[in-house]
Amino acid sequence: YVVRGEGEETFNDLIDCIVNKGDFRNVRGITYIDKAANKPVSTPQRDFIADLDSLPMPAYDLLPMDKYSAPQVLNGVKPFSIIITSRGCPFGCHYCSSSIAWGRRQRRRSPENVILEIETLRKIYGIRALRIEDDLFTLQQEWAGQICDSMVKKGLDNIKWEANSRIGTFDRGLLKKMKQAGCV
Repeated sequence: YVVRGEGEETFNDLIDCIVNKGDFRNVRGITYIDKAANKPVSTPQRDFIADLDSLPMPAYDLLPMDKYSAPQVLNGVKPFSIIITSRGCPFGCHYCSSSIAWGRRQRRRSPENVILEIETLRKIYGIRALRIEDDLFTLQQEWAGQICDSMVKKGLDNIKWEANSRIGTFDRGLLKKMKQAGCV
């Protein structure tokens, strides 16, 4: 089976269908081989998840968090983690699949939800470095600035981090906030 698009809801439905011997045609967002017809079948695409805060925090307890080290830009610091704070990008760059995978409208987690995850990573796993894996962290400057301000206010500014951006989606004020919050 291939799960297309966002997998959180689709994968759960697929597992339920397998366990309960259901009809795979009712699972939106998958492609599979129909054994009787010996041909691929694609079910209708599932809608994007509108409220990213509704997703549970990743199951970090199932990972060997102490074994992950940061990329070179963050000096290989351990322990290290990756988080996703938004999905989607309005720019349809020909070399990038982001707008196909996540849509051309950015959906963002609330700053409070993002900070809760960073606090959890720091408190439980001792995270010292972080990669914000969003396609475009700085698209909505006020939102990105709120996350940075909260990191400083909550004492998380000693976590070194990096994020993706694009020229024209930030200004000097946001860059200053990012630096104060630990962005390198």
